[in-house]
Amino acid sequence: FTPLLFLIPDSIFDFVLNIINKIRYAYAAPSYVLKSFYRNGLAQWDAQRVLPQLKLPTLILTSSNDPVLSPNDMRAVHNMIENSVFKTFQTRSHMTMIRRAEAVNAEMAQFIELQSCS
Repeated sequence: FTPLLFLIPDSIFDFVLNIINKIRYAYAAPSYVLKSFYRNGLAQWDAQRVLPQLKLPTLILTSSNDPVLSPNDMRAVHNMIENSVFKTFQTRSHMTMIRRAEAVNAEMAQFIELQSCS
């Protein structure tokens, strides 16, 4: 399975990414990087086999309107990792850690503090 997005010629892909970056203040890599990342790594990785094996405390942060990884996708990740913590930020960005840096840092600090107390 190859997402339709990765079948688009690089010149069109980069043109659209450039527009998106200007409008939404997104931070996207060039098409050749994204396509290579998908083909050589992401497409071959089986999260459903690997994630349930995690035993470390895991904090899963998402955006309420992430255009790349939906909250439902991230909740599915959360459901695969025993005792993980799931938090949604009310933003419209894939880069919540940049857009809401203080809130994300506070959430991570609280999570780390809770883990050190257990």
